Amino acid sequence: MTEPSSSASDIARNVGNGAVSAADVLERHLAAIDAGDAEIHAFNVVTVDVARDQAAAVDAGVAAGRDMGRLAGVPVALKDNMCTQGIPTTCSSKILGGWKPPQSPAYKGAHGMRVEPPPWAPPSLRSG
Repeated sequence: MTEPSSSASDIARNVGNGAVSAADVLERHLAAIDAGDAEIHAFNVVTVDVARDQAAAVDAGVAAGRDMGRLAGVPVALKDNMCTQGIPTTCSSKILGGWKPPQSPAYKGAHGMRVEPPPWAPPSLRSG
């Protein structure tokens, strides 16, 4: 089984080869959040339903033999200053309380990497 402390490459490899499901990985990470976030307050919003939908999509793709991508099944947390369509984005500021971005722009990160929802993500998370 994959523990929350496993590396991203270990998780991706195990999900991609079917050794563990993305849903199982997700539930273990959600349990870790539930166990510790009341004390450390690391998350403003946890999109449990969206994450479960995405994990199910990854698992379905793996079961169908599709290549789901190099990081498929790896849980990711976004800082609260990165706009994600329909998800409250406040930059941890009360003045932005309740604001939900109308779209998810593609970000250009380190080394020119584009960060945007994968093609298998629910339509509500894809812009355009």
